[in-house]
Amino acid sequence: ERQLVKQVVARYRSLPENEKRKTPALLYAIGKLEVVAGYFDAAQKDFQQVATLVEDTAAKAEAHFNAYHAALEREDRTTALKELLDAIRLEAKRFAPFPVGKYRPQRILGAGGFGVAFLCRHMELKDDVVVKTLANDELGRDVADVLNEARMLIQLDHPSIISVLDCGYTIPAEKARPYFVMKFFDGVDLKEYVEKNGLLSPEDLIAVACQIAEGLQAAHSKGLLHRDVKPANILVRKNDCGWK
Repeated sequence: ERQLVKQVVARYRSLPENEKRKTPALLYAIGKLEVVAGYFDAAQKDFQQVATLVEDTAAKAEAHFNAYHAALEREDRTTALKELLDAIRLEAKRFAPFPVGKYRPQRILGAGGFGVAFLCRHMELKDDVVVKTLANDELGRDVADVLNEARMLIQLDHPSIISVLDCGYTIPAEKARPYFVMKFFDGVDLKEYVEKNGLLSPEDLIAVACQIAEGLQAAHSKGLLHRDVKPANILVRKNDCGWK
């Protein structure tokens, strides 16, 4: 199948330039094929070109949105955010993953099966927050359950657990595009810290492990289970005052 995609793409590339410019829909289809085949670099460039060729606002916005997803797959987060903002600027109702008027996107912190995490500026509080979007089809559980847990975490105030500030749906009437908002913790995950700095000393290990255990105990007291405790899911920061 990848070979067939390569052949189709090659045939399209061999067309005269003026012919290619007349058929943006064909280029869009080529981009979708490239995504399926895993050629995200080529797909991103093709979607970006489609956005320059089409006049229709909806089609232009959709091209930017597809370029956003292709850039995410390439882990090109700077380009991904730019493409998403272009799509939102043209058609916010269709493509805004959360209320961007309230939470202004600054950069993309990470992306995975759960969705995408954005560093945002809370326009009312004038503070940095993290907005996490949820990918319904990749969660492996009901979105409503996840949001219920987030609401419980809003009531849970513990120094080892990042505070949840808000949660909901971007389109409440349709229960579409779920998201939740957390305080921003300026640190790195423990896996990355160890890779860069080596194994923790016994004293540092005890300091970190005790805080992890206390945070988990606080969550367990509310009936909340983490289900995926590992170094990559633990954020740390070390300064003159010790570990956080």
